[in-house]
Amino acid sequence: MLRSRKRLLGLVAVLPVLVLLASLVYMLGMAQLEGEPRGFWRSVGWAAETLTTTGYGSDTTWSHPVMVVFVVVLQFIGVFLVFLIFPLYLIPFLEERFEVRLPKEVPPVEGHVVIFGYGPAVETLLEELARAGLETVVVEADEGLARRMVEQGQKVVYGGLVDDALRRARLESARTLIANGTDDENAAVILAARQLGFTGEVLALVEDPFHRKPIMLAGATAAYTPRHILGAALAARASRRVSPTVAGTQQLSERLRVSEVRVAQRSSLVGQTLSEANIGRRTGVSVIAQWVGGKLLTRPRGDMRLEANGILVLIGSDEAINRFGELCHATQPLRKAGPFLVAGSGEVGSKVVQLLRDAGEDVRVIDREASDAVDVVGDVLEPGVFERAGVSEAQAVILAVDTDSATLFGTVILKDRWARSRCRSTPSSRCSRSGPTAWSGTIRPSWRFVPAPAARSSRWSGATRRCSSSARSSVLPRATRSTSAAAAAPRGAT
Repeated sequence: MLRSRKRLLGLVAVLPVLVLLASLVYMLGMAQLEGEPRGFWRSVGWAAETLTTTGYGSDTTWSHPVMVVFVVVLQFIGVFLVFLIFPLYLIPFLEERFEVRLPKEVPPVEGHVVIFGYGPAVETLLEELARAGLETVVVEADEGLARRMVEQGQKVVYGGLVDDALRRARLESARTLIANGTDDENAAVILAARQLGFTGEVLALVEDPFHRKPIMLAGATAAYTPRHILGAALAARASRRVSPTVAGTQQLSERLRVSEVRVAQRSSLVGQTLSEANIGRRTGVSVIAQWVGGKLLTRPRGDMRLEANGILVLIGSDEAINRFGELCHATQPLRKAGPFLVAGSGEVGSKVVQLLRDAGEDVRVIDREASDAVDVVGDVLEPGVFERAGVSEAQAVILAVDTDSATLFGTVILKDRWARSRCRSTPSSRCSRSGPTAWSGTIRPSWRFVPAPAARSSRWSGATRRCSSSARSSVLPRATRSTSAAAAAPRGAT
């Protein structure tokens, strides 16, 4: 508000000076050029009428050319003033006067989490912390972002390091500080926090993996690279060698194992009873217990319902466990051989390629720019690029492109290509574009479109059936929405 107020005060000071100068020039011109002297106050009235474009009283004609030019110039100045005063001075002043002032300090609070810098990387984190019942305070120097968060009900301190925003965010009583700026900003934030005497955990989100060690030396408790986490998550979703479908398996004997499997929310098993699911007859495994909400339900009966996110404790042979994995993971035939297509060789795509190749998978890279790491040069949105990369024989397609729109459109292109191929191979009565789950999958692999953790719109997911791996396996955090990626893998329905 200070800037617009200074502007308005400057305008108030300049206008009288302009009127006074115009009045004096008019007095001089009328006396010397027109031969009709005018008094001071009459000249002031004429200058005000001209500059405000309200019209004239007694003086309406002039004979000397210099006077005519002077009057015309002053009239144009008045017209321009009218159009400049409102948008440049009055409107900004009124907007700032009536806008909600951004908070520059929070009330006393303890045990909260201070987040320096808002962005996609911490957007999901704020939701998770709110669900966990932890208070959060975001320090944000961008006025637009800060105002948007205030409107959403988020506690915000508007300012940066130079504004002593960490102290005003009550860092001394916080439990954790999360630095989400650029790497150099993060280092400065961590050093400032330690100099303020903060002894709690300091977590940093690092852009460049080579900066992890300097960030740790600056005083961070831990440093993470969200893009690499996203790459690892995509590779784990696409390849069973990186992340098996059934995990948490323990060997009981030479032919008998115990395994834990989490039932995903969109699994076909959710809501069914054990009798309805008929797991034993279909796979050969026995369900001996189910974890639901942290409680172990033993001695399961036929009327026990399989809950979303529940963990089934299974016992059976290797073959039976694998059959259950097939039942849980897919409802259509799976393609278990063939290369993986990775679209995009940026930081996320490169990490996916590295993990897949380390696991022994065959990988083909598609990118718009040629390089030693790229196998097929082209834009995935252009026709023929996926065909040149061998999509028909691939067991997975992973989209790690740079925008959400390209990711979603690339996914649609893949689904449409599969649907058209299927339509050419099946009778018209069975041909539909409703998605991969509509097909028996006898001709082509059934594609599973797995949006990246950053994807905003879940409606682009291809199918709706999946069981995830063991509850004991680590959970990768959802990555930034600014890094768009999606995987499309022929795993059947998810």
